[in-house]
Order: sequence, then C-alpha cells, then structure tokens
Amino acid sequence: MSEPVDFTSHFGEDEKQLLERFREFARAHVDDFKAARDRVRHLLGTKQPYLTGIAREDLLRQFLRRLVPRGVGVDSGVIYGFEKKANSNQIDVLIWDSQHYPPVHRGEAFVVLPPEAVVAAISVKTGASRSDFVDSIANLMSIVDLDVGFRTPVNLPPITKIAFFYDPPSSPATAQQWITETLRDQTLQRTLLHEVLRQTLEQIDPIHPDQNHTWYVERIYPRLFVHLEGEPPVSYARGWGPPDLTAEEASKQRYHRRPYVYQQRGNITTPLEKLAYHVLTEVFHALGTKGSSIASAWGDFHPQYHFRVGDAAELCEDSGSAILEDTDL
Repeated sequence: MSEPVDFTSHFGEDEKQLLERFREFARAHVDDFKAARDRVRHLLGTKQPYLTGIAREDLLRQFLRRLVPRGVGVDSGVIYGFEKKANSNQIDVLIWDSQHYPPVHRGEAFVVLPPEAVVAAISVKTGASRSDFVDSIANLMSIVDLDVGFRTPVNLPPITKIAFFYDPPSSPATAQQWITETLRDQTLQRTLLHEVLRQTLEQIDPIHPDQNHTWYVERIYPRLFVHLEGEPPVSYARGWGPPDLTAEEASKQRYHRRPYVYQQRGNITTPLEKLAYHVLTEVFHALGTKGSSIASAWGDFHPQYHFRVGDAAELCEDSGSAILEDTDL
C-alpha cells in the first residue's frame, strides 16, 4: 500500500527553487563542465576548431556518463536502418540501453546501433549561427524514419532529440525563428510524414490526448534546444499551442493542437540542468527503473511525489511560435 501524499510537505513556489542545496550541487556540476570546456579551449586555442569541436562533444559525453546508471551507453555513432530505412547521420551523442540491446558494431570511439536501443540523441555545436541550427536539426531529423519505422510497431517511446550549443545565440528571438522555420521546412520536405502529421493534428484530443498521437509528434521534433552560455543562458522547448486557447476552444478548431516552440526561463534550473533532467527521465523510463528521485531533483520537482508548484518547464508562453501554421497543413 502506497504512502498517502503528505500535503504539509513543501512543494515549492512559482519561479522559486524547491531543492536549494541540490541546486547548488547541480550548479557545481555545471560549473565543472564549463571549467573543463575552458581548459580545452585554452589548451588548443583558436587555430584547431575541428579538434576543439571533437573535444567539446566528448566533454558532454563525459558529463552524461557521470549521470546515467551502469548499463547505459553514451557514445557517438549512427543508428542503423537494416537496409529498410536510411541510416541516420552521425550523431554526436547517443544515449542507449546497452543492458538489453547489443550494438550492431562497436569501435573504440564509434557505435552503430539498432533503433530500438536508443533512448536519446544529442547534436552538439560550438557556434549558434543559423547554419548551426539548420545542420543540428537536419542531423536529429535524420532519425525520424527510424524512430517511426522501428519503434512504433513495438510500442517503444520516441527517441528524445536534443540540440546542444556551447555559444549563446546572437538574439534569442531570432534563434527561435530559425528553429521554427527549419523545423517547418524539414516537415514540408517529407510528403508522407507531413500527411500523417496533418491527420494526427486533426484527430488529437486536446483534453485527453491519445498516446499514439502525442508520440507521433514527439518522434518527429526535437524536445529541447539548449545553450550553455549566455546572460542568462537560454533554452527552447517543443510544446503545444496555441497557448491562448483552452482545451475546449482547441477542440473546436480543425487542428486541435499544433506543435510550438517556446523559450524557457532559467529561474529554477539552468538549460544544462533541464537537459540532465530529460535525459535521466527517459533513461529511467527505458530501463523500467522504479522511483525517480534523482531525475526529479535535476528538474527541481518534489523527489518523493515528482511534481511541484508552478511551471517547472519555465515556458514563456507569450514567446510561443508555431512550427506549422494552418496553411501549412
């Protein structure tokens, strides 16, 4: 028999941290990560950008390896289509279930994985120019057909897709525009995917959405876009919209919900902490781990009851931009 929720427990306040000592612990991890980045940058200088880029990818893999449990691989590599789907592009960080799935091929610094094994995929970029966003999104969306084709039939959840940038955007609003425009272009280039997505958005119940509908959208679009640097560092999350419609109002629209991109605040957790929370949550889900106190702590949720007062996602709803307009569908 489960213990009833103790409503005298502290569940936080809107835009205020719940786990203050753990936040200091998490920020120390973030500071260590930045210090390692600075050491590499100082050591290699600016004349070897290729090697610096490789080192920065490895730094993120090392950071994540310290977080995830044994039995979870963190590698660079490719997702294999078994001659039925095109292989993915090379992905900088693949987080995968090495406890239950063998790799197709494992080298010293490179793996080839079956689609069912992959929990999360992260594209890593040093810069944050328009071309960096376009390239990052193209790499992540090279996974889509593999995700839909291999994981849907066996009811595995979507591969969590995250874009990580070391540098800050020149303008947060402009970067958000680049994200939505690139995601839109990628969608419209894929005729079959576009048609199924249109049907999904017509059928989705905005009050009690069917898992198959939400998962289809999540198989297509990256979940997070994270910047390490900035004053303050900025991140973006894929969500649902329009934000000004109630669920009842949305149900009267032709397309009941549409995928949106929102800028996130960083008052509770930093962008890197948000990344850690999402990765750990999906890893525990994939492994069937009971309890998620450590993942909840990275997201600043109550570690026993896994929720908190206020918006832990820290979405700036007034910043929401549609990936697809009605005219695109």
